[in-house]
Amino acid sequence: MNAAPPLPTPVLLSVRPAFSVQILNGTKTVEFRRRASTRLEGRPAVLYETGPTFAIVGITSVHRVVVGTPQSLWSTYQAVGGIQAPAFHQYFKGVEKGFALELGPVTPLAPIELKTLRELLPGFVVPQSYRFLLEQEWACLGPTPAAAVGLSLIHISEPTRL
Repeated sequence: MNAAPPLPTPVLLSVRPAFSVQILNGTKTVEFRRRASTRLEGRPAVLYETGPTFAIVGITSVHRVVVGTPQSLWSTYQAVGGIQAPAFHQYFKGVEKGFALELGPVTPLAPIELKTLRELLPGFVVPQSYRFLLEQEWACLGPTPAAAVGLSLIHISEPTRL
């Protein structure tokens, strides 16, 4: 029997509630970021909804990372970005390049509140934008997230350093 290939290190994405709702209902399939990395491509992504919810709410994957000028990103993704033009341009003001994270299918999860995460994982840190999850953090979420992105929970590859 062949061992399963290592799971790419999952990423934790912090998302505002208005955007999280759109991602979960499938109307927003791209997440815009001022800073990101093409190394996010192909990774499972755990959605952390920021305040006032403060909870993990879903799982998806980063299908593709597109780097471009804000204007080219808007041109390509305005219909699926879940944001109005003025807010988009304000967000990218002063930035020469930005990132569009094309998201895969999304599986909503029963919310896992930050308080619970910190009880299970003392010192659990929520990123302002994103960060890679440690193996024990991913395992703590149980088999549902892995199954949602079609992966086994056998093990993940070494944590990626930024």
